Amino acid sequence: MKTDDFIIARLTLENKCRDVLVDRGPQYAGPDDGDRLANFKLIAGLLGNFKVNPADPKTVLVVYMLKHIFSVLSYLGGTPEGQEKIEGRLVDIRNYVDLLYALLQEDADAIGTYVKSGVVGGVVGAVGMEGIASHGASA
Repeated sequence: MKTDDFIIARLTLENKCRDVLVDRGPQYAGPDDGDRLANFKLIAGLLGNFKVNPADPKTVLVVYMLKHIFSVLSYLGGTPEGQEKIEGRLVDIRNYVDLLYALLQEDADAIGTYVKSGVVGGVVGAVGMEGIASHGASA
């Protein structure tokens, strides 16, 4: 890439970054334009208070989920929706719960404590094998 093309690419990215930061700023700072770094500080405090392992995939997942929970709390406190709408945040939170459950099951499998709960059978009964197969799962 030639220097002029690189400078144009860099400026384009810089403009996109600025637009996202401005759009999401209220979600970071809250409705009264508080500390834009508050969410990061809050999560750091939570990790310290609960003495969790920051290298554990389950902890990382919860940190990602907290980002969406804080956005929902900001929305409930009066902060307008940004680019990502509240419904998208709720979808993400729900999906993170499913992913956390899978990580917990994987841990239980690794130490031999998994107990079949019949959940998969209930899902198959509720949506049929076609519904499960259409989402990439197999019986």
